[in-house]
Amino acid sequence: MECLFVHVQKRLIMQGWHPKVSWNNGKRISSNTHAHRRVECRISEKFGINSYLTNNKMSNPTPLHIVLIYLVVINMITFFMYGVDKWKAKHAKRRIRETALLTLAVLGGSIGAWSGMKVWHHKTQHKKFKYGLPLILLAQIALMYFIIQN
Repeated sequence: MECLFVHVQKRLIMQGWHPKVSWNNGKRISSNTHAHRRVECRISEKFGINSYLTNNKMSNPTPLHIVLIYLVVINMITFFMYGVDKWKAKHAKRRIRETALLTLAVLGGSIGAWSGMKVWHHKTQHKKFKYGLPLILLAQIALMYFIIQN
């Protein structure tokens, strides 16, 4: 089985893209050597990345897959940001702005924000968060419903 990184690189080159090309005294030099590719392949084979991606059809992700991955990542980031802010509050450190926490919720991390509030017991008495996060979550659910219906 061909290494995933080499496979993707070959597909990109066929489409006209060339990886990390630099010029030295008029000569074209590529920084992607065969040794570098072998290391990438060994790492991906060791952790089973190739088989996971090819067996689960993630080598050609659909827009739905990309959206789901984005939502999982933004919710994890938001969840941990609430935990970090709670830790900073306990240790009298410089805090994360409330607008940053709410912005993460608006960008798709409302489930992570709500979970972070519940797990870390953080921002539970602030009206912006107590009433605002459920409204953001409802708006996002309504938006997803509208998109799926159309």
